[in-house]
Amino acid sequence: IEPLQMGMRRYLYGLSSKFDKTNSAASACDAPGLSYENSALCYLNKGDLMGVAKVCSDALKEKPTSRIYVITGIVFLRSAKLDSAIAVFRKALELEPDNLEALINLSRCYRLLDRQREAINLEEKIQKLIKK
Repeated sequence: IEPLQMGMRRYLYGLSSKFDKTNSAASACDAPGLSYENSALCYLNKGDLMGVAKVCSDALKEKPTSRIYVITGIVFLRSAKLDSAIAVFRKALELEPDNLEALINLSRCYRLLDRQREAINLEEKIQKLIKK
């Protein structure tokens, strides 16, 4: 499943295509008018997981979205808190059942926990969604 593996890498280690990496100074991540999502992605691109967690926490209190849950899950995944990552990826899927980012990252968590059957089931769903 080569495209799926490439997709996982993009969502786990990238997420930068929607944010300009030139704005990497801390103040740029807190710029007025910057959306929660872009602010979180800015911190994520800098590797500042605490900054991402703070922004996501604020966003989830104000207006929870599947995208913010996915970004929060990535923070947990990078911090090796797989149970927490699974919980927030599932929350994202409650809001948006066909969210590819959440599905790919949830599958990754299951693979890391050696829950192969669950990972395969998700990967089959991902393949069906990609073919649509």
